[in-house]
Amino acid sequence: MSVDYWWFFIHLSSEEETKILPFYQDALQKAVLSDSSTDILQQWRDNPETFIFANHKNNDFLFYNRFIWAFIVPSFQNFGEQLISEKLIPEWELNENNCFELISVNRCSPVAALFYALKPEIADRIPGLMGNMFIRQHEIKQALNLVEEIFNKIDYQTLNFQASSLIMGTHDASNILNALPKALTSANKKGCSLLTLAMVPW
Repeated sequence: MSVDYWWFFIHLSSEEETKILPFYQDALQKAVLSDSSTDILQQWRDNPETFIFANHKNNDFLFYNRFIWAFIVPSFQNFGEQLISEKLIPEWELNENNCFELISVNRCSPVAALFYALKPEIADRIPGLMGNMFIRQHEIKQALNLVEEIFNKIDYQTLNFQASSLIMGTHDASNILNALPKALTSANKKGCSLLTLAMVPW
């Protein structure tokens, strides 16, 4: 059975920021990766250029799936489920006004594709934890400058090739590469906060 992987980009007002931030901070404090995820991510860090494709040659899709699944952090999955299901803050709902974008990819985490393309040293500079971030209104401009600096130093075609190489059945990952800069640019113009969540359907 194939699984869709989601990456939410949600704009929040000052009032929503105040209500939701404590729950994000709680998820961040509780964020723990399994031994399997920790191990596979360390292998990626030790050999970011070839480790996936060396195993692909042996048709080791379990290895591939372990890497993809490592980018789903249990505490943020739970936080996202509760928030979007309106169980966390009953009067808040995800709608077309606050959901700036939802990236959905079958069988591959969008965040995994982005981080794989960026390589560990650069991916570590992305705010938040493995695609889950809460950029407060007064932090948006600084975060936007950082993300623009990161992407401006890397050849876009190379980055797109690397990201799409991890995703089965596509040769273009531009929607993933553009999502965070677009969401930050929009939040900067609107004067709002940005919440991002890397999840799977539940």
